[in-house]
Amino acid sequence: MRGGEQVIISRRFDPDRNSVLQNLQSKLYWELLYWLYACPRQRYLNAVQLVNTDTELAVLVRRCEGFDHHLLESAHDKIAAHYRYAVDNGGQITLPFHGLTYEARLERDWRTYWRTEVAKLTERDDEFVLAVLEVVAYRGTATGDEASHFLMGRLNAIYGVDWDFDFCAPIRHVIRRVT
Repeated sequence: MRGGEQVIISRRFDPDRNSVLQNLQSKLYWELLYWLYACPRQRYLNAVQLVNTDTELAVLVRRCEGFDHHLLESAHDKIAAHYRYAVDNGGQITLPFHGLTYEARLERDWRTYWRTEVAKLTERDDEFVLAVLEVVAYRGTATGDEASHFLMGRLNAIYGVDWDFDFCAPIRHVIRRVT
């Protein structure tokens, strides 16, 4: 973990119990989170360059050298939870093994899914691109807060909410800290 921060892992659906996958997603959080910003950033800056224009958002995005990870944490967590919901088979090892350990296979598959999914969202959804960039560029403002709510609304529309404890009542989170 960076800076001594703890990542909180919570169950998002029933049965969301593959702690190996959850811990792996937590371990790779810092590495993969930037991808969630970098892909939309590159697409947007390429677009404004293509049409030979500049916008307030483009100026802010170009100046941005880093961002508070909390700004995109909920988006990361929604995509990660959906991956576990849609793809995880509860810890069962699938055949063939191809010489990979269970953990190595999970890591390979999670990295591949993450990069492919973020690239797909970036290529297909202009509103996703703008929302991600506005969350970071306008952090701490009403515009940034609106973009954050909009981004989560987009992700909920894409991935659904009926399976996600964050949107189901009663909320039955089981939370543990990873240090």
